[in-house]
Amino acid sequence: MEERILEGIIKGSKPAQILKETNLKYMINYICKISGKFIGTGFFCKIEYEGNIIPVLITNYHIIDDEYINNNTHLKIYIDNNLKIINLNKDRKIYSSETEKYDIMIIKIKKEDEINNFLEIEQNIKIENPENIFKDESIYILHYPNGGEAMISYGCGFEIINDYEIKHECNTESGSSGSPILNFLNNKVIAMHKALVKKKGINQYNIGTFLIFPLNDLNKKNQNNIEKLNKLFKIILVGDQYAGKDVIISTLLNKRDNNIIISEDNDEYYKINIEIKNKIYKILIWDISKEKDIKSILSKYDKKILLY
Repeated sequence: MEERILEGIIKGSKPAQILKETNLKYMINYICKISGKFIGTGFFCKIEYEGNIIPVLITNYHIIDDEYINNNTHLKIYIDNNLKIINLNKDRKIYSSETEKYDIMIIKIKKEDEINNFLEIEQNIKIENPENIFKDESIYILHYPNGGEAMISYGCGFEIINDYEIKHECNTESGSSGSPILNFLNNKVIAMHKALVKKKGINQYNIGTFLIFPLNDLNKKNQNNIEKLNKLFKIILVGDQYAGKDVIISTLLNKRDNNIIISEDNDEYYKINIEIKNKIYKILIWDISKEKDIKSILSKYDKKILLY
């Protein structure tokens, strides 16, 4: 520990500083103030979901819960005190847990939200495995205490309460729930701050949840959903030139997430995901003319739907 102190690592708790006034001021774009059921803090990152890496907003469940998402069409967030309004619907929620264990809400972020750092979010939810964390590790927390300016609080050391929860020594106040707790050595996310525990009006200690556990839970559910819900249809559109095949495909592509894929045999096809009644249908579409050898193409695939 002494060696890390000599290297300039924080020892003990220090008063919170305004984030803009530190060398980590660039991280102001990774956190936001949230106006949900309560005023809290959230942070942006990328996680793996359904085989893709997507941007998300993470906060506590008691800040945004299922009832709030069901009863509200918009969510107000503030990045560096600049207001952004995000449209809300049930499809936005990726994962939630109202248990005391995790207390977490994960919401999908889309391009339409016009988050400035949407394409530049590089933190990529670099989670530190709790087994690699030392009790006296220097940490810091990015938050919006009391609904004010973005702040950074420093602390040294925390106590592991159980396999998913910690006590930490960073200074926090109301409005800090949902903040990321980071390792001072490598800026990896250790946990998410949950609450400041008070007894008889006196601040006692802070608690946080290791993020690796709810994300592992999400990955397991995600894999189960893929196995249970995904249905694959392979469709070949066949017709003369100018018969209208491109119009059909363009209509689908304009409404759905899609990818253009080139197979090993240089056949071009489209991949479209469609969700109907909570089931995800993956559709692969080939656009070919009658001049091509249909039988040779069909022989490559075990299931086909042929549209004339």
